[in-house]
Amino acid sequence: MTPEVRLFAARATLIALLTASLASSSEAKVRPSDEEDRPARDLAEAGLKGDRASEPRLLRALDGPKGKSRYAAIRSLGLLRSKAAAARLAALAKSKDAGERELALDALARTGVPEAAPAAAAACRAGEAAGCRALQWVDAGQAEPALRAALAGVQPAPRACAA
Repeated sequence: MTPEVRLFAARATLIALLTASLASSSEAKVRPSDEEDRPARDLAEAGLKGDRASEPRLLRALDGPKGKSRYAAIRSLGLLRSKAAAARLAALAKSKDAGERELALDALARTGVPEAAPAAAAACRAGEAAGCRALQWVDAGQAEPALRAALAGVQPAPRACAA
């Protein structure tokens, strides 16, 4: 590579870096501030830290609008294995919002309540991977009968039988 080509490549790289830097600094003024994400982060940290005192605040967040804070509250209630949230999580496990439904199934299963196994098994039967994953958190004594009931009448795929 000749010195002229190297110089050209270095200039092109420098221009690209400066352009990217200016674009990101102007975007930073348009993007939401960290303060707008703070409630969601606080709710997420409550679950990660195992802060049981925050359980009432997490339950209230379930009534808020869909979004980061509500998702963080659902996940945190699951991490805390909140039995007080079980009925609310069971209702959210039937949500039309796929992300909310997945988080709620996982959180519900982590609570260990008896309602978790049938909800997870039904979601699994409906083809939702979240339901199948949630069964890992359900007590084996509850998961097996629920899974058997959910799979009753399901015909195995012909390809699987041939293998």
